[in-house]
Amino acid sequence: MRRALVQLWVSHERCVAAAIREPIGAEMWCTALASTLP
Repeated sequence: MRRALVQLWVSHERCVAAAIREPIGAEMWCTALASTLP
C-alpha cells in the first residue's frame, strides 16, 4: 500500500515538473499518473 502511494507521489512530482519544463512531455507523465488512480 505504502509503495503504491510513494509511486503515485513520484508520478505526480514528475507530472508537475514536466508540465513546467515541457508541456508536451508532461502529457505522457500525467496520463500515466491518471492511469494509476483507482
